[in-house]
Amino acid sequence: MLEQCIITELERQRPPASSTRLTRAEEEQAHDRRHSRAPQFLEGTVSHIVAQLAVLLDNTEVQLLKDEVSYAIPALADGLWHARMCVSDSVWENIALPMCRQHTLCALLHQDPHTFRALTKPRGYAGDAVMMDYMYYLEPPVGGTPLGRAIFRHTAGAPNGRSAISRRDHITTVIDEVASSVPDPYILAIACGHLREAVQSHALQTGQIREFVALDQDANSLALIDQEYGQWGVRTVHASAMDLLRRKLTFVNRDLVYAYGLFDYLSDSLAIRLVNTMFTMVRPGGKVLIANYVPTSHGRGYMEAFMDWRLVYRDEAALRELTQQLAPSHIADIRTFLDPFGNVAFLEITRSQ
Repeated sequence: MLEQCIITELERQRPPASSTRLTRAEEEQAHDRRHSRAPQFLEGTVSHIVAQLAVLLDNTEVQLLKDEVSYAIPALADGLWHARMCVSDSVWENIALPMCRQHTLCALLHQDPHTFRALTKPRGYAGDAVMMDYMYYLEPPVGGTPLGRAIFRHTAGAPNGRSAISRRDHITTVIDEVASSVPDPYILAIACGHLREAVQSHALQTGQIREFVALDQDANSLALIDQEYGQWGVRTVHASAMDLLRRKLTFVNRDLVYAYGLFDYLSDSLAIRLVNTMFTMVRPGGKVLIANYVPTSHGRGYMEAFMDWRLVYRDEAALRELTQQLAPSHIADIRTFLDPFGNVAFLEITRSQ
């Protein structure tokens, strides 16, 4: 009876088939409507939750085979988010994940280059710079299947992807604000990826920054930066966060030091050490800025189930805990806030004068 009720509800929600291509605004409105009435995995017995998840997976497979991608993928992501939020870690790891990964739906979802790249991790981890570009530009690689490209549009353009764009845009704003308030500032980006904020920074492109250092462990990412942004004076450094923690290289008197994707992969102990190290790099009045996806971020269920993309999640309170070893007398201000979509938390620390 439970399964039939869920099937009826899913059928009720399904829009009529259409070949019309939605605009970005229409997609976001459609997502909001879907999310407001997505199947709720309410607390209950494990058997009830498993039954609902089984229906969700089966129906998604049927919908994809019918080319109903624009409905199927957002509904799947919504359902998996609700499931992840309401079950224990043990139930999720030992029951829900095996159900997802052993389902024949996987063969369809892994035609999506965004999902497949995260799963296979060609650069050693899921969230590499190429994955970020997928979310920034929504351009799949050449080749692949029509179904894979259609799925890509919805996985790369999901709410977590929009938060990645918002995160990049916020960093760009901070860079330009620092350059407008500090003459010839010194800026360091840690784990910079492809440094796509450079494309949008007016201060960088107009020579208002004395030194902009882009540090990353991925030589391929740094080569792209040298090629595309070397004209603006960006200096690349091939190193890792561990190199900074081990004092293999040091930076001092920076006006801004930031890391906007790294802390998603650091344990609390390493994160605290890196916050301390970053804070020693900034001059009086300088800022440290980090970002972290929050535990309730929307794409978490899909990312873990089908992309094997696991993050270390932190909310605003957890980010504040990372500052526990900083001397209060050296801190002018500590600020935390969320991105507009509620998926990413920021921590901004200003050093006292």
